[in-house]
Amino acid sequence: MQRDLSISFDKLGDVSVAAGDLSAARGYFADGLRIARQLAQADPTNAQMQRDLSISFNKLGDVSVAGGDLSAARGYFADGLRIARQLAQADPTNAQMQRDLSISFNKLGDVSVAAGDLSAARGYFADGLRIRQQLAQADPTNAQMQRDLSISFDRLGGVSVAAGDLAAARGYFADGLRIRQQLAQADPTNAQMQRDLSISYERLGDVSVAGGDLSAARGYFADGLRIARQLAQADPTNAQMQRDLSISFDRLGGVSVAAGDLAAARGYFADGLRIRQQLAQADPTNAQMQRDLSISFDKLGDVSVAAGDLSAARGYFADGLRIARQLAQADPTNAQMQRDLSISFNKLGDVSVAAGDLSAARGYFADGLRIRQQLAQADPTNAQMQRDLSISYERLGDVSVAGGDLSAARGYFADGLRIARQLAQADPTNAQMQRDIAVSYSKLANLCEKAGEPEANEHWRACLAVFDRMIAAGLHVSPQDLGVIDWLRRKLGG
Repeated sequence: MQRDLSISFDKLGDVSVAAGDLSAARGYFADGLRIARQLAQADPTNAQMQRDLSISFNKLGDVSVAGGDLSAARGYFADGLRIARQLAQADPTNAQMQRDLSISFNKLGDVSVAAGDLSAARGYFADGLRIRQQLAQADPTNAQMQRDLSISFDRLGGVSVAAGDLAAARGYFADGLRIRQQLAQADPTNAQMQRDLSISYERLGDVSVAGGDLSAARGYFADGLRIARQLAQADPTNAQMQRDLSISFDRLGGVSVAAGDLAAARGYFADGLRIRQQLAQADPTNAQMQRDLSISFDKLGDVSVAAGDLSAARGYFADGLRIARQLAQADPTNAQMQRDLSISFNKLGDVSVAAGDLSAARGYFADGLRIRQQLAQADPTNAQMQRDLSISYERLGDVSVAGGDLSAARGYFADGLRIARQLAQADPTNAQMQRDIAVSYSKLANLCEKAGEPEANEHWRACLAVFDRMIAAGLHVSPQDLGVIDWLRRKLGG
């Protein structure tokens, strides 16, 4: 009876998560955890009771991630992992217990990625992959085990992209695609298998974009769109399928922007916006649907900026800001919602700079900085939050340079460089973090040149040294950055 009650609390929590009501979900899951803990303590040798307890920890971890509380999430997932490991060790031939352990590793990997700790994430995902390879090899006709293996490949591909290792990412995603093609062909009426296949195409499209191969990316995204459209047409009342279709439109819009085809990009983003407006109107209290809508407005704003239509861009960004502000006010402890709001401020700041309104730009960037300072202080080990803060300093530095206040700009750029250097030292194999240092040095160099100061060449040399270290370490350097390196060598006479 008590176990049934805990399951009921979990179900109500799941429904609250789906509706975007994280506060209610947290309450229900906490009630379920209380019962599960009592049952597990009363019968410590009962594997089912112990497993239920680990599931309760994972559910609270999931809702903590959704609420942006990564520290709490890490704690819950660690508690779940402890139990899962004990159960797997006690019954090594039990496939369910082994699978649960792989899930716990993946959850800790996901929270490590969100916190910017790619090294830890890679370790957790590798542990999960090892288990899933064993399970898939032991039961090659089990579709669930094969699907789990494809998910592990995707996780390692994602962390490789974040670390700038595109070759490794492409390999992992290709391994996942191979499995998913087989599963989709074996069960063509299974919507989940078809959806997984579309996701694999999108992952390979993303890594192709990052590697500069827009033709390959367009092909992958088109394959993903074809599947997403079929699934959405087959189940028009399924919000997830409709949402997936909007994401596919966004992917093709993004690659069109990268290729300079702004008309095509605008069409794709408009198609995505249409779907998201319908979803947001159908479920106005669903935070995810509202957030998706704000992202669509931002994407149309970005393409308007690229086309030089600053008035349209300002309108789209203002619509995005309106939603982002509502979501942040409704859930003030949700770090993701606060971060989204800071991004909206930055976008309006950027368009104000482009329009020559430096006073408005400074105001928007300052609003974004205020939020990011709070987020960085609340989670000092989160690399993403720290990096966001460095970007805000650079934005205010840029607008200070444009306004002729070189002293203020120097202070902002120095603050950005300090953070960038810390992040790069903490994660020396992360190409993005290393590149951020080079960008910071280049901004200080340009500032010194504008002020007529001799330290400019010192900063340019430091910038070049960063790129040289990246090349020596085998880190990804984009074709555009290779051009910058050539320019620096000529400028410095090297």
